[in-house]
Amino acid sequence: SSTILALKTSEGIVSLSSNDITYVEVFDHNLAYHTTKGIYEVRGRLSDVIQKLAQKRLIMCNRSFVVNLRYVTRIAKTEVLLENGASIPLGKGLFDEANRALIAFLREL
Repeated sequence: SSTILALKTSEGIVSLSSNDITYVEVFDHNLAYHTTKGIYEVRGRLSDVIQKLAQKRLIMCNRSFVVNLRYVTRIAKTEVLLENGASIPLGKGLFDEANRALIAFLREL
């Protein structure tokens, strides 16, 4: 099941399904939603993203990135690799937790 988000971008409101989000990145006080339809930048905090979306579909890779498990192809010791070729840095000590989350996600499919 997906969640619909209304993102307030500089171009106006964008309606986005959580299933289309590949990952979310924080920089300064902005969030960049990387999606299958493009990148949307909004003001906000990563903690708000995690609260809005179903936690079990997302993993926190480090303080700056949340990744949608639907698009993960591999979890390595220091990075998470996505279908689109993106490599997201994985924080120290998060490998086991990320792997467990991916296995649990794949079992549900």
